[in-house]
Amino acid sequence: MTNNVKPWSRTESRDLITEMLTKEPEQAPVFIEDGCLVIRPKNWGAYYIGLDRIDTTIKLVWWIHHLCEKNWFDQEINQRLIELATERMGLKTYQGEG
Repeated sequence: MTNNVKPWSRTESRDLITEMLTKEPEQAPVFIEDGCLVIRPKNWGAYYIGLDRIDTTIKLVWWIHHLCEKNWFDQEINQRLIELATERMGLKTYQGEG
């Protein structure tokens, strides 16, 4: 079986991340508001996590594991959640050029 999926270039990946990071809060699937990390899945309400409950890498892993059980938790939400949480912790998630 051949894999016809073209891998993303660094530029395409960086552009997608930039687009996700610059969306307005009401458009973004995950954003920070009033001391909470807010997750707004499509066709669902909002899920709030206090920033103090997701301020270490261990807590982040726990939350990702917990959220994976939700039927609305998708790759876009996961990626944005990781980016926002690690950014607040002072960690980098993208180690490539640019």
